[in-house]
Amino acid sequence: MCNRSQSEELRRKGAAYLDMFAGLGPRIAAELADVELVDSDVVHDGVAEIDLGGRRAAGGGRRAELRTWGAAHTGSGQAVLVDGRVLFCGDLVETRMFPIAPYFPPYDADVDADHWITVLDRLLALGPAAVVPGHGEVADAGLLTEVGDYLRHVRSRTAELKAAGASEEQAVAAPRPRGAHRPGVRSRRRRPARAPGRPAGLTKCGTIGCSWPPPGWRMPGCTP
Repeated sequence: MCNRSQSEELRRKGAAYLDMFAGLGPRIAAELADVELVDSDVVHDGVAEIDLGGRRAAGGGRRAELRTWGAAHTGSGQAVLVDGRVLFCGDLVETRMFPIAPYFPPYDADVDADHWITVLDRLLALGPAAVVPGHGEVADAGLLTEVGDYLRHVRSRTAELKAAGASEEQAVAAPRPRGAHRPGVRSRRRRPARAPGRPAGLTKCGTIGCSWPPPGWRMPGCTP
């Protein structure tokens, strides 16, 4: 099940994304060789509910609400709220890494950081008891605030550098101002031990960030 925008996005970008990830290395290319992109069985136009069965203490069955939030991390963000308490956010929020803005032209250029911040504020207003990120550990609603604050900081700092006439290269190389906000996803959350086999010293982006590329590959805009 997905929303209509996601279905259309898969048709537009799916094949190109397979090509892009296949280029990360022979092992990944082999894993993707037989992948077939298929349409969802159910496509909704903004909001959909799923009856999960079972019983809640307050009565009635358990339900999941799928809601479309528009362009943010991708061109068609969706979050899932279970029983009004548990919020699955996908890559709208993450722990143990910076929020990733997937700006990979010509593959993808639909990220909307301004609306991303708005979406996080709206998700926070839902009052979830638990937030399940796209990567990392389950957190509370404070994670929505922390990621939103970090994106606001990046937006503000970028505007300052642009107003000062900095080039793209100068903006990337600019040092962090003394006392600048550091995202809580890195500074206040305990970082669990590195999983076996995960390489240390992964590439980090100087602005919005990434932490997963394999050795020898850099996400556009990233610096070692």
